[in-house]
Amino acid sequence: AQMLDLALIDGELWAAGSGASGSNRGVLRLAGSAWAGTNWVLSGTNLSVGADETGIYSGPYTKTPTGWTLTTGAPQSIADLALIDGRMYGLAETAFGSSGMFSAVGRLENGAWQRVGVGLLPSPVFSSFSGAVTRYSGDVVAGRAFSLNSVLLRTARFTGARWRSLDGDVGGVPAFESSTPGARVSVLKEHDGVLWVGGVFNGSSTGASPYLARFQGVAPVIGQALVDVSACAGAEAQFSVQTLPVPGLE
Repeated sequence: AQMLDLALIDGELWAAGSGASGSNRGVLRLAGSAWAGTNWVLSGTNLSVGADETGIYSGPYTKTPTGWTLTTGAPQSIADLALIDGRMYGLAETAFGSSGMFSAVGRLENGAWQRVGVGLLPSPVFSSFSGAVTRYSGDVVAGRAFSLNSVLLRTARFTGARWRSLDGDVGGVPAFESSTPGARVSVLKEHDGVLWVGGVFNGSSTGASPYLARFQGVAPVIGQALVDVSACAGAEAQFSVQTLPVPGLE
């Protein structure tokens, strides 16, 4: 079984992932001290779970009073959901959009998914459950492995007019990882003005930073892995980062 995403919704913990067989993917809700139900509630490709003021979402689905329904304009799967300035954003495994106008990032508008910008596409040579979208320094930032104007990159920001690369990127693959499918970003988290970037990569464009890097302003700052992750060799590192208050250290 895999837990691919967790979200706290109205005081209850929700999880998106897959069961032991790997084929029965869906969502679960923690009721008290036990997970509600005996199996995943929703079939399909459900890599993420989140909510805004109008609804609860898991991958391409929206929760209804009687079950779940496919959200208008949703791609086949959504790797990450994030509430940014009160609006729900998603990072697609494929892309949002139509008629030749596509983007890896979408936004819910009146109950339907719409692309954000154009031209930022999931890399055609890479497919994974990893990826993230968040807000940083006033812009929407996405991480995964992308192609933008035929250039491969792992992080990108939307300025409100177009997608562009961050001033610096992560890349390379640690020696004990497979050289394919290549470097990719799994998680993004802004904290105290710093954007933390986690995934499978060997370093930033300015120096070594295996598995974890941080960006201040628009330029990368050299960092080091905070933990020994050599045990992850040969496997996709699936993890998340959350900032929580610590009593006495606020």
